[in-house]
Amino acid sequence: MNPVEIVVGLILVAVVLAAAAQRLRVPYPAVLVLGGLALGFVPGLPHIQIPPDVAFLVFIPPLVYQVASRFGLRDLRHHRWPIFRLAVGLMLLNLICVAGVVRWADDGFSWAAAFVLAAVAGPTDTAAVAAVARGLPIPRRVERILEGESLFNDVVALVAYQQAVRAVATGTFSPGLTCLSLAWGAVGGIGVGLAVGALATWSRRRVSDPAVNTAASFLTPFAAYLGGEAVGASGVLAAVAAGLFVGHVLLPTLPPTDRIQAVAFWDGTRFLLEGLAFVLIGFQLRAVLSEPVPASAWVTCAVVCATTVAVRLIWTLAWNAPLFARRAAPDHVPRFRHAVLIGWAGMRGVDSLAAALALPLVMADGVTPFPQRDLITLVAFSTILVTLVLQGLTLPILIRTLGLPSDDAERREDAVARLAAVAAALRRLDELEAAHGGPADALGHLREMYQFCLRQYQTGLDAPSPAGTGGGLSALTRELLKAEREAVRTLWADGRIGDETRRRAEQALDHEELTFGA
Repeated sequence: MNPVEIVVGLILVAVVLAAAAQRLRVPYPAVLVLGGLALGFVPGLPHIQIPPDVAFLVFIPPLVYQVASRFGLRDLRHHRWPIFRLAVGLMLLNLICVAGVVRWADDGFSWAAAFVLAAVAGPTDTAAVAAVARGLPIPRRVERILEGESLFNDVVALVAYQQAVRAVATGTFSPGLTCLSLAWGAVGGIGVGLAVGALATWSRRRVSDPAVNTAASFLTPFAAYLGGEAVGASGVLAAVAAGLFVGHVLLPTLPPTDRIQAVAFWDGTRFLLEGLAFVLIGFQLRAVLSEPVPASAWVTCAVVCATTVAVRLIWTLAWNAPLFARRAAPDHVPRFRHAVLIGWAGMRGVDSLAAALALPLVMADGVTPFPQRDLITLVAFSTILVTLVLQGLTLPILIRTLGLPSDDAERREDAVARLAAVAAALRRLDELEAAHGGPADALGHLREMYQFCLRQYQTGLDAPSPAGTGGGLSALTRELLKAEREAVRTLWADGRIGDETRRRAEQALDHEELTFGA
């Protein structure tokens, strides 16, 4: 089979398995990994060898960029301390604990090699967390914290990984150099990402073709990632910073056509990349298990997996529970249950896969094999399987067991946004009628429809778009939709609705404008 046939076949497998997971109502990453694992042992199928640089470049930049572009800066500011304690505090604690238990469980590991293993198995994966959380009744604040953690913990993990690999290969370690690398990885990555985001914003605002605009958006994460790596900083953090900048500054100002196409394009791209990545994770285990694995290696895998899960649970229960939103709604559940949910939702994925595959084959002398490379790879895959399959499949059960009520915050915000938008349109309709007059029948019909929608929204019911009842009065409908947009943005500026609610409301108005205002 040629590479094109293999890729097409894997995409087909991902689509079929994702559809099966949807029917079974289970997180599809776990099903995709298990499907890829089963495919890996089918006789006659070719072995797929993924170059490590390709794994990082193809999967990580676009996936983290897509999540970051939809992750509002207000959410980031609001949950900054829980995210920081998970992305930095928990990551450092996990590195120390995992390295310690590996040294205890296997005398063949040096401290440097043990830290390499800990860094490979450490970071939660943006794509895995977003994919597992999607479709589950997870409280909004918990989902935002999990996504924020997965966006930023790569910096600590990758710097630790690079320094530990260097210590193994050369036999030297410098704490000062490690701290400088961590600082430059963060500062340089953010700087490059913001610069690329600003350049993308400037250029895309001057492009009138929606197709070209979408293509430019696809190049942005790769430019940020490669730019960050080129200056020795964190390419992952550069892609995150570019996504945050573009999502906050550019997307709200794009024409509706460009915005709708970009959102649809990135939703499809995200699914394809996630599907391929999770299937390939399972598929790669075939190579890891091609040689007999001693019992001691499985013991090391079990110890590392248990330590990873336990450390996260202990940390979240001890430190993160008090850090949730202080202005809780009256029906806010006890914080303990949120902490348990965060502690159990630490899925690993593409980051660990790429880091394991990127381990050098030989030491700095070019002859001596890199110590414990096969075992590190086996432990990395074991951690991915346990966290994605065990935790991913049991997450819905845990949510039901914890008795977490449905999070109505977004539903309430949606209702507030709809009511404010319709009221603003009615006020604008009165202003236009008083200033310019117009066809009485059409204006009266529009007013009746907006008033009908207002009554429906006040009673908690849905209603058809009132903008589509103007009989082709495109100028008038555009004025009313403009008033609705301004009302939504005012609510957001006043802090009455969040970033995601604003995005949903504006997306609905985009579709109305393209359908009825053209």
